Amino acid sequence: MNGRKYGLTFREGIVMDNLVEAYNNFLQLGDTHPCEKEYFVDGIHNCQQQLMNRVLRRDYPVGYPTYNEKSDGVTNETSRLFNEQEFESGLFENGHSTELVRGFFS
Repeated sequence: MNGRKYGLTFREGIVMDNLVEAYNNFLQLGDTHPCEKEYFVDGIHNCQQQLMNRVLRRDYPVGYPTYNEKSDGVTNETSRLFNEQEFESGLFENGHSTELVRGFFS
């Protein structure tokens, strides 16, 4: 664990920290247009959303598939159909419940 409690890997956390730093530095530039802060914040939020999507795909690969096998230089659990044994046990390999997916196959 890297001390972060919101699911980011170490490298993703560095990106998040840099986005926060970019926002703080942007505020120090002063205004040149009435909408620029809003536009900049929208861009930061879009980047943060992509980081959140990575956490979601990593934690729930069945519902939010991942299309590459490597992230941060480490092989991820790739999107795959769960096997019958996982389904019957009620848990996927990552410990998440299969209960939500049961409805699709009942």
